[in-house]
Amino acid sequence: MHIFDNIGGAERRITRIFNEIAAEKNIDFITMGKQTSIDKFFNENINTVNFNKTVVFKKSNVGMLKILFFLFSSKYNSIVYFDATRFTVLINFFALLLRKKVLIIIANPFAAYNMLKGKLNRYFNYCLKTSAHIDCLYPSAEQDLKTRFPKKNITTTPNSFTDLKRFTPKKKEKLFVFAAARLEKSKNPHLLIDAINIIQEKVRKEDYKIVICGGGFDKEQLIQKVKEDRTDDIISFVGNVKTIDFFPQAELFFSLQVIENYPSQSLLEAISCGCYIIATDVGSTRAIADGIEFSTLVNNDKNELSNAILKYFEFSQEEKEACSKKARTFSENNFIIEPNIKYFSNIINNFNS
Repeated sequence: MHIFDNIGGAERRITRIFNEIAAEKNIDFITMGKQTSIDKFFNENINTVNFNKTVVFKKSNVGMLKILFFLFSSKYNSIVYFDATRFTVLINFFALLLRKKVLIIIANPFAAYNMLKGKLNRYFNYCLKTSAHIDCLYPSAEQDLKTRFPKKNITTTPNSFTDLKRFTPKKKEKLFVFAAARLEKSKNPHLLIDAINIIQEKVRKEDYKIVICGGGFDKEQLIQKVKEDRTDDIISFVGNVKTIDFFPQAELFFSLQVIENYPSQSLLEAISCGCYIIATDVGSTRAIADGIEFSTLVNNDKNELSNAILKYFEFSQEEKEACSKKARTFSENNFIIEPNIKYFSNIINNFNS
C-alpha cells in the first residue's frame, strides 16, 4: 500500500480491516512512503496496531525493487493489495511464478465499471486475470465483472463501515460540507459550486456556510470559479483536513460523485455524524442513502441540486433533528466492521487450505 499525504477512504478502510484480522493472524503491513506519514496515518485511523510488523520503503524505482525482493523472499502465503499499477503487475507476475495467492481489492469505480483507458486499463486487466480472488467494493459492478472474467473467483465486500465511536453527532451548526481527498471532476465539486451560485442569495439569507475539504489539481481552478461567482464569502476551501473536525457539527453533507458514491468513507462518516445527505443517484449509492428519511438523491444537474438544497431550507428545526437521529441510527445498524473481518478472513483461510 502506498501511504502519502492524501489518504483516501480505501486506504483507511482496508487497513482497519486487516489490522483487526492481524489480531489473530500473522499479517505484515508493507508500504511505500515516508515513516512520518505512516505514523500519522496509524495514529489517526487505528487505535491499536496489530500488524506483526510494518515495513516502509521509499517511493522510488529502487524502493519498488526492494519491495518485490522482500515480498518474495519472506515466504508469504498470500499477498493483498487494492487497485492496479505497473508495480502490481510485477507482483502478480512473480506471484504466479512462485505459486503465491493474490487477493486484489477493486477500490476504483472506473476499474469496477470497466471505464479505464490505456495503460492503466491494461494493468488492471492483467492483475484481475492473474489474481486468485477478486473483491469488489461496488455491488452494482459485480455481475459485469463476472461476465468479463467468467473463470475468476469474484465476490463483493458484504458492507461498509466507519468508526462509530469517533464519528458521532455534536451540536449542529449552519454548515454544509463537501469532502474529497482529491478535488477532481469525478468527485464533482464543480457541480456543488455551480448549484450554490444559482441560490447564493438564499444561502446568505439562511446564514449557511459551505466548506470544501480536500486538495488536488482542480483546487485552484475551483477557488478562482468561486471568486468569479462572488460566492467566496459563503464557500471556503480548507485543504486536506481531518473530516472529524467538520462532520460532527455539520448539518448537511454532499456526496456528488459522477460514477459511484458507495462506499465513500466520507459519506459513511457524515451519516454517522447525523448529517443530512444530498447525493447523486449513481452506482450503489442507494445502499446507504436511499432518498428516504435522511437523504435526497439527485441527478448530475446543478438545477436539481440547487432545488434539493432549497427544499432542505424548508425543513423545520424539529425535522432536521429527526433526520439527524435517523441517520445516526442507520449507521449504528449498518456501518459495522465485523462482517468485513469475517469475509476477508475466510478468503485468506481458503488461500491457506
